[in-house]
Amino acid sequence: MRRIDSFQEKQDTTLFIGPGNTLKQTFLARADGLAGIRLAVYNPKLGGTSKYKLTLSNEANQIIWQDYILEANLGWAEEFRYDFEAVPESENKLFSLKVSYAEENDNSESDREVLSLVNSYNLEEASIPKESGDISSLVQKNYLSLGYGRGDNYADGAAFLEGRQLKGDLVFKTFYKTTLSTFIKDSGVQFFSRIRQDVSFFTFYFIMLFSLICLLVRFKMLRGK
Repeated sequence: MRRIDSFQEKQDTTLFIGPGNTLKQTFLARADGLAGIRLAVYNPKLGGTSKYKLTLSNEANQIIWQDYILEANLGWAEEFRYDFEAVPESENKLFSLKVSYAEENDNSESDREVLSLVNSYNLEEASIPKESGDISSLVQKNYLSLGYGRGDNYADGAAFLEGRQLKGDLVFKTFYKTTLSTFIKDSGVQFFSRIRQDVSFFTFYFIMLFSLICLLVRFKMLRGK
């Protein structure tokens, strides 16, 4: 079974991936058995044949796995899911997920420049000249974009565009693989750990819960008379 590990869900724009526009997100795995990712994907070419490359690397920049995804396998405004073989001993280690465009065409250079401008606009770093509006709109219909939050909403990692660190983060979720018995055991450990961290709150909580149960029992007894 797979359980959620790390995530960042705040989104206020998208960033495009095309010729020369590689996107990367670093993240910290909180459990052993890292085994899946989710991304907020916007694919305008449903049923298309172009490929995008996914690469997962460790902190030493060693590739753990790499795969190619067809546009035909991606939808519009969907949570793209990709599961892979569990990474052992991943707890508290930093990883990076990179998404890049795996094709070249006659318009690659000009499209790269336009996509760079569009991404800068979406990052609120530049404006799009009026005369470039039609071209940018046309190019955006040919390439994939990913959900992105401009604020620093994820403290354990960062997003990178064309090698440049951004202020915000991609929208993502990571998952780890575990067994049911291990999940139950870990949940119990986490629960008692939280109790130790805030004893006063849990003492108050259990007193209130006990009082409520007593009132309900008393109410039922009175109604039964």
